[in-house]
Amino acid sequence: AGGLEPHGFVPPAWLYRADRAPVLRSAGLTIMEDAWWVRDLAAGRRLRAPCVQWSTRKWHRAVAGVAIARARLPLERGRTLLRLAIHPPDVEHPAVSRSLRWVLPRLLETRRVVSYRTALHGKREAGSGKPERGSGKGKGEA
Repeated sequence: AGGLEPHGFVPPAWLYRADRAPVLRSAGLTIMEDAWWVRDLAAGRRLRAPCVQWSTRKWHRAVAGVAIARARLPLERGRTLLRLAIHPPDVEHPAVSRSLRWVLPRLLETRRVVSYRTALHGKREAGSGKPERGSGKGKGEA
């Protein structure tokens, strides 16, 4: 795979099916996610981790994504793990790009970025001297 060693699979929403886990496991993948969960395929467990996401496929989805992202920040304040789904076209859409620039700094004020491995297992990040707890995409994962 071009010198990369993928560990997980993030299916597009239209392709997601929980019953694909055995196929992914047989391909050597250990992580799968959906809008609400990160799944540890090797251990057969899941971690609640809602995802704030944007969509630029249609104008009304972009507008809705911006509004939902702004509303979700206070709603998710107490959540330990929060993920963001940022797609390449998102940064090119003016409203979504502005929303990203508004959301990211606010999340990073109170959260730290961690890998899925850290979120699932609390393992040390490469290059870091201390273990990180899976506190979220933000305070775990941003």
